[in-house]
Amino acid sequence: MHDGCSGCFDSGEQIADKVRMMGFDQSPVPKPLDIDCQHCGGAFTMETVVSVCPACSMVCAVTPCHCSHVDHVLPAGIGYWRRLIQGGPVKSLPQMEARLKALASAIKETEARLPAHSAKPPVMMELLALEDEYEQLAMAIRSHRSGHAEIPAK
Repeated sequence: MHDGCSGCFDSGEQIADKVRMMGFDQSPVPKPLDIDCQHCGGAFTMETVVSVCPACSMVCAVTPCHCSHVDHVLPAGIGYWRRLIQGGPVKSLPQMEARLKALASAIKETEARLPAHSAKPPVMMELLALEDEYEQLAMAIRSHRSGHAEIPAK
């Protein structure tokens, strides 16, 4: 992957952080990997180096240099994306707008993981938490702007 891709990571969160920092988090794996989720035991296909179990929202990660075998895939945790979005105080209007955009993207990604029928409770809980935070932040931005500008749609 470049300097520092030794494959020696303690957690999937470290891997996800590293590949996200380098802009490779949505890079496809050359051959999709069939994964058994370490959290729920459900099977899913990992198609990008950072992927989400559709059953329980567990985020799994692997470096691009080591994505040829499932043994290198590590769990980054349920709610990994939400932790990134919520990671730190937002103080300025541009920061709030950037965070709102990140929330909108996370909401779309989470909605895409919802099956047509029988939605999984963990995915629904994650979606509801993201939507709640989106609405609170949108209200804060409206308040900050004194109602003079529109908030972008989700």
